Amino acid sequence: MTGRWFLVPIAGVVLLFAGCESRERSNPFDPKNPDTEGTPTVLDAQAGSGRVDLEWDLSDLEDLLAVRIQRRYREDVIKDLTPGGLDPSERSYEDGSAQNGVRYEYRLELELYSGVRPVTAWDAATPGTAVAWLADSDGGGLARLTPDARDVTARFGTGLWFLDVAIDTSAWRVWTVDYLGGKVYRLEMDGRLSAEYPLSGARAVAVDAGGGSVWVGSFDLGRVERWSTTGAFLWADSAAGFVEALLPSPIGGAWACNRYGNLYLYQENERLIEMEGFERPVALAAASAGEILLLEREGRRVRRFDLYGIPTGTSLQVLNDPVDVCGDGARGAWVADPGRGGLVHLSGERLREDRFVPHPAPLGVTWDPVDSLLWVAGNGRVEIRNAEGEFVSGTAVGVRPIKAAVAHLAASR
Repeated sequence: MTGRWFLVPIAGVVLLFAGCESRERSNPFDPKNPDTEGTPTVLDAQAGSGRVDLEWDLSDLEDLLAVRIQRRYREDVIKDLTPGGLDPSERSYEDGSAQNGVRYEYRLELELYSGVRPVTAWDAATPGTAVAWLADSDGGGLARLTPDARDVTARFGTGLWFLDVAIDTSAWRVWTVDYLGGKVYRLEMDGRLSAEYPLSGARAVAVDAGGGSVWVGSFDLGRVERWSTTGAFLWADSAAGFVEALLPSPIGGAWACNRYGNLYLYQENERLIEMEGFERPVALAAASAGEILLLEREGRRVRRFDLYGIPTGTSLQVLNDPVDVCGDGARGAWVADPGRGGLVHLSGERLREDRFVPHPAPLGVTWDPVDSLLWVAGNGRVEIRNAEGEFVSGTAVGVRPIKAAVAHLAASR
């Protein structure tokens, strides 16, 4: 049963009383409240590009004259964004003066008829041009995240088994694969489904934006297919083996690795390069200067190649049970290694370990070369970490988040 709430000042303490229609409950604005300590979490700040969208709900609160929004970017710099106050019926506000890359905190100041002005808890947001989509392999669906990974703004396919995700920056669409359902999906940036295609055992997807191709791999069928970005079938390699991963090539086409230990480079309608002898390769990633990284799960190492497949570095077997790899912007690599219980950084020319960052269950790593940030998926969360592996921001996001795709939109998008 829904009741009404009244804020009353007594001896400097704001008390909240329930109307006769509701059962008694604790006062969230009471400093002695063990859950809120007098500053309840009411405001939700969601970062965008050049803006922060604010939402709240105070519809059950009576004695409310106006709402004011306060913003700070340093502990000692607080700005009132709405000096005249907002009508009590308002539930949202867009801060269009926010600058990308700056961490802001927001809170509400409530103006009561009684003259008391309680405040809510601060909520942080860091606007930016990054947009990320996160794949969940155990029913959590596909989630679009804010640039700071603090909020989910759209979700698709809850209950499906997504293993990979890629962003087509030429048309600003999202591609993903549902392994158990045997489907490939194409989405708009707002999460609306635009097309779906059957592909048994769909395991991996990559977009060659410059070449206008989408590459999809089937583990069960042992097949790599090349489609147009509108979904038209163009070509297939029906002897690609159990496909584990795909990666767009900087010279056009795509790299693919399979369970049998092979590494292929496809261009147009042919297999241009063939390499073999790797120990269960499971992941591919872009390094710097057009180089690529190959992760061997059974070999417990990372190999690096130039854009034509010539080896340029191999790590020692310092890994335990590695599952994913990404670059670091400087010829090194980050490895998700749940067997060791964390993230392993391999640096420099020789790919030697120089840093270990504990993490309870890392499953996917993605390097954002524009903002020089590391996105980590695993343990029901997505996190952003800096180049040293230190936590920046994140949120609980699903059941088994496994991989993020990150792209940068124009500031006006």
